[in-house]
Amino acid sequence: MKTWQWVVGLVLCVALIAVGALAGAQSRRLNEYQGELTGYRNELDAMYKRAWWEGVERMASLEIELEKLIISDSPEAASLRLANIARQADGASQNLGQLPVERDGLSAALKFVNQIADYSAALNEGITQGRPISDGDINQLQTIQARLSELNDIMYDLDALDSWASAGGVIEIDVSAIARENMSYPTLIYDGPFSDGARGEFKGLGSGQVSEQQALEIAAQFTGGSATLTGRASLPVPGYELTCATDIGNLELFVSETGGKVIYMLPSYDMVVSEIDDANATSDVQGAIMIATRYLSERGFENMTANFTQRNEGVIVINFACLQEGVTLYPDLVKVQVSGGRVVGLEAGNYWRNHVERDLPEVTFSYQQALEAVNSRLNIISARLALIPSDTSYGRLDGERLCYEFTCSLGQSRYLVYIDAQTGVEASILKLFDNGVV
Repeated sequence: MKTWQWVVGLVLCVALIAVGALAGAQSRRLNEYQGELTGYRNELDAMYKRAWWEGVERMASLEIELEKLIISDSPEAASLRLANIARQADGASQNLGQLPVERDGLSAALKFVNQIADYSAALNEGITQGRPISDGDINQLQTIQARLSELNDIMYDLDALDSWASAGGVIEIDVSAIARENMSYPTLIYDGPFSDGARGEFKGLGSGQVSEQQALEIAAQFTGGSATLTGRASLPVPGYELTCATDIGNLELFVSETGGKVIYMLPSYDMVVSEIDDANATSDVQGAIMIATRYLSERGFENMTANFTQRNEGVIVINFACLQEGVTLYPDLVKVQVSGGRVVGLEAGNYWRNHVERDLPEVTFSYQQALEAVNSRLNIISARLALIPSDTSYGRLDGERLCYEFTCSLGQSRYLVYIDAQTGVEASILKLFDNGVV
């Protein structure tokens, strides 16, 4: 009897162990499945978020391109912008079409951008056939731009988007009217004209290699502080990373190995900046320009002119461009940060990429001829000659082009219009924003 009880007990123990093992295996599988499901959900969520933000970004670009198109006075430039608008609208349509949410607002927005794409393509086709944009089209484009601006303001609020749609936010764009009547991408200027610059070799560094010790001496002399080497880097160009302890805090510098040039100087995160009193903003900016100009001159940056300023949380950022023979050289750009009456930052990558003596081309179109190429709806504030980075979409491959730069206004908006000084063709249009001042 005892033997039988012992056998039964052993069998029960084995069974319990087997059941436990099976339960453990099932639990592990369930956890794995749940983990995979969570991963799939996260991937799907990331895809939807990416589609949403790309759509929002493209619609914002659409609004700016429409503004530029409205003030453009060149059929060639208008054709390029219309093609870009159609591409941006198609892209925004694809992004919004990926979203799984069934909302009236999203459906209306999708319909609207599809109409913009069709309308732009139809207008562009008319230009290629020799039919310029009519005044009626300009009025239609202004209405589209205004509605798109309303839409962009509420794209982050789905409930507001639904209300916009139900209130008639979407307008019907009659593309067929173009054929029936037989009518006879933006750069946003948040931190200065051509501030992004071109990416290429550094032509202004000079020759000769500097050692670590020489880089330390250059950094110390540049900042007036005590320099410490923190590393080496190959981007944006082979050079030395350094930290300089100064009486206003630590500054991070990068000194090129070739030529020993300071490519950038950045304030540390813990550096305290002084707040700017809005009531004295103008005097603060003018004082900052004087401080930055003197700072650059003392460090070998000659013939620099301030052309754009921006204030943000106690820091004034000033864009300087080099002058040659009275021409503003936008590729040779230096950004300077001023806070509390002291220079706390500098970015000179574009300057050292491009700063060489130019053989400037001859001006073959007069100021008056260039003025006639500017849209008559614009009010001209000022004009000057400027060398700007070339946009290869206009067929120029030499990297730079000499232009008349017209500062203009239309209503409350301000623009920079560039007319090629050799061909008389519109080269570029930039829009200025309130937080920046030329």
